[in-house]
Amino acid sequence: MDLKKMMAEVWQNKLIFGILALIIGIIAIVYPGATLGVILILLGVFALLTGLSTVLNAAAMPKGNKTYKLLEGILYIILALIMIIAPFVFAEVLAYIMAAFLILLGLFQIFSLIFVAGTGAKGDSLFPLLTGIIALALGCVIAIFPGKTIEVAMWIIGLFLIIIGLINLLGGLKLKKVIS
Repeated sequence: MDLKKMMAEVWQNKLIFGILALIIGIIAIVYPGATLGVILILLGVFALLTGLSTVLNAAAMPKGNKTYKLLEGILYIILALIMIIAPFVFAEVLAYIMAAFLILLGLFQIFSLIFVAGTGAKGDSLFPLLTGIIALALGCVIAIFPGKTIEVAMWIIGLFLIIIGLINLLGGLKLKKVIS
């Protein structure tokens, strides 16, 4: 294949990718809940196939670590079913897990500074204090507004896809102009 043909395929691929990213980005912003639901269902199908494959592979294994592989496959299947049957419940549970993690992280950061201050050790404590406060505040916001947090996350993902789509679209058109 010569260089010109290869470049022609590249610009067309960039153009197609850019258009798809733009469309999906706009859908994610306009319909964040539906987009998240579809994404979680697709991930659930992937997890289900992974779980079934793991269980089948474990069943074919000789004795030994078979139990752990079977358990892993079963956990994948359970996770998959939750994602497929109740994607929004799954998303909300993840939001609460993230909130708990951020709250604990913030508290540990702040309390570790109190401990260090009590020992008389000197050091720069402004950055850990700020990150602790920000993590604590963000965790509280997510815990109080999990649905809105998920919606905002989908808007950010949609905006990112639009930017990536525009970059690829314009890059593809520029590449077409160069090879024409």
